[in-house]
Amino acid sequence: MQQSKAIVITQGIPFRLVASMLCVALAIATSTIFHVGNLPGHMFLPMHIPIIVCGFVCGHKCGGVAGFVTPFISHFITGRPIASPMPVVYFMAFELAAYGFFAGLFYWMFFRKKREKTVVEVKAEGEKNGWVDIVVEGALIVAALAISLVLGRVAFGLARLPFMGAGNFGWSAFMRSMFVTSLPGIAVQIVFIPILIVCLRRGRVIGSERENTFGAL
Repeated sequence: MQQSKAIVITQGIPFRLVASMLCVALAIATSTIFHVGNLPGHMFLPMHIPIIVCGFVCGHKCGGVAGFVTPFISHFITGRPIASPMPVVYFMAFELAAYGFFAGLFYWMFFRKKREKTVVEVKAEGEKNGWVDIVVEGALIVAALAISLVLGRVAFGLARLPFMGAGNFGWSAFMRSMFVTSLPGIAVQIVFIPILIVCLRRGRVIGSERENTFGAL
């Protein structure tokens, strides 16, 4: 009973709102550090990870909203992403909104019927089955992440479509920037995010209470 209460508390609306704001702040802070340090942000995508994590942890609604507002808040504070001559801030708003929304959506779809096991059940099944569960959970999280990454880039492309060809930025440059230049960042996301989410699930920070409440905040 005590464990169940802990899950409910960490999945309440206050928790999700605070966690969402923290993810927005982390996205802006990491992006700023990259720009101030003259690091290749276009390669490592520092603003993306906190927003995708927000979708997994806080749900599709919070993830979508956090993703949409983050580029605008960052632009207001730091001037980046730029709004002119090319409105990159608008492109990224749709891209990050898609990341956060679809990460939360597909996480819920893949895990909504997976019941959390109690500590007693885990001990009874033994260490081997515990590792099997971790591998299965990790695979489902990677699948949800991969789909959200593709759809996020589609959203960026659709937002960028009216400006395609402007400033010598055609389809080839777009595809190169989305899927070639950013490969290091994509690799970091695919490795780091599933490990983090599995750890949060094992620690009961996210679990069945969130997965069974699709319509909630």
